[in-house]
Amino acid sequence: YPFENAVYNTPVGKVSKPFRTQFGYHIIKVIDRRPTRGEVQVAHILIATPKSKGDLIYNDAKKKADSVELLLKQGVPFDSLVHRFSDDKLSVANNGVLAPFGAGRMVPSFENAAFALKKVGDVSAPIQTEYGYHIIKLLKKIPLQSFDSLLPMLKRRIDNDSRSQIAQTEFMNKIKKAHGFKEFPAALDEVITKIKALPDTGAEANVLRASDFRRMSQPMFELDGHKYLQSDFFSYAENLTHGRLNGPREAVTRDIYKMYVDKTVTDFEEHSLADKNPDFKNLMEEYRDGIMIFELMDRNVWGKATKDSVGLKAFYEAHKDHYQWEPGFTGDVYRFKDNATMTKGLALLQKGKKEEDLNKELNIEQVPDAFSVQKGHYEFSRFKEVPQSDIVAGKPSRAVHNVDGTYTVVVADKVYTQPSQKSLDEARGYVSAEYQDELEKTWSAQLRAKYPVKLDEKVFKSMVK
Repeated sequence: YPFENAVYNTPVGKVSKPFRTQFGYHIIKVIDRRPTRGEVQVAHILIATPKSKGDLIYNDAKKKADSVELLLKQGVPFDSLVHRFSDDKLSVANNGVLAPFGAGRMVPSFENAAFALKKVGDVSAPIQTEYGYHIIKLLKKIPLQSFDSLLPMLKRRIDNDSRSQIAQTEFMNKIKKAHGFKEFPAALDEVITKIKALPDTGAEANVLRASDFRRMSQPMFELDGHKYLQSDFFSYAENLTHGRLNGPREAVTRDIYKMYVDKTVTDFEEHSLADKNPDFKNLMEEYRDGIMIFELMDRNVWGKATKDSVGLKAFYEAHKDHYQWEPGFTGDVYRFKDNATMTKGLALLQKGKKEEDLNKELNIEQVPDAFSVQKGHYEFSRFKEVPQSDIVAGKPSRAVHNVDGTYTVVVADKVYTQPSQKSLDEARGYVSAEYQDELEKTWSAQLRAKYPVKLDEKVFKSMVK
């Protein structure tokens, strides 16, 4: 961030004043300015020049690059030359295509050559970089995107660089000033002296216990009239470090102290936010009310419907006629993998064999998935795999060939030509849902009786235009 500020605030051709970053002191001269060039996507052929092979490799690589350029001019496809000649192993499989890039992402000579290509499909002459000679083909020009589309990326970059720390520091200072923050350096010095005196060898080496310092009662800082004592700091430090200090004692203590102050200030602001920010207060009240309503609904409707087994059974008995099976059948639905398996399986079923017998005969080690079976209660209106006329109790149906190559056979235990009653377990999902609706209606009626709502029609109509 300091480097950016110096660069953008120094006129072209001028030299900045010395400034400091985390790397040291800098003096910069601004050579030129230009609008953003957006991004480009290119493919390239690399003729590598590894330094380990000496200076002679440069002449050989240049000749090879020139020969590749000649082949391109003769009409040989770029993609085929990538696979024949390129030394960039990471991009060869993708026909030499690189990820889109903007300014500062590539070495300058490569970047300038890529952006100099005007039309999609244009190919550069061989360009030398520290990696070798490149022949570059332009695939796409990507203009600067809109601010809204770049906003999430810009936010991430700001959050991850030093300017976010500046904003946080200013925020902390603003809170401190508003609430009379005051520090007592002598108390911190006394804490540092105590921590320096902790053993650094033996069984108690670097061990920090807050209980050893509970009598230290001098305030270290003050916020909104409340004093935060040395003993409070030691409790925070023990919790933060899990009771073990590592590193230079004074530096570590000062770092922990700063973290303690920042956390205290942040917590103070969070706790007082509802008093100072009406929008935040309203939001918190909405959350609280929502949680309370959820708890009431769970207690009186959702949870009650699942836990009140007596009430659920009574509701089912009172509404049994709602839970009926349509005409259908109970039994087994066999699905065979192919025609050969179906022929063997159907023959076994016609002899009265059961699932266990078919398993032994068909689902052998070489073909473990020759058939599968599904048991249940099926309704003709929903079961379309086998015609209703082919399903007879106690007899296997004819095999039906499915579009995926499999075959379906039904062995019905019982066929129902009229609607039949569902048990509570069979209808539990439907019963629970309708019981919930009933409980909600009853509860709502009780609430309306206890808390009558009166609508002022005149005011209501005045709002409708």
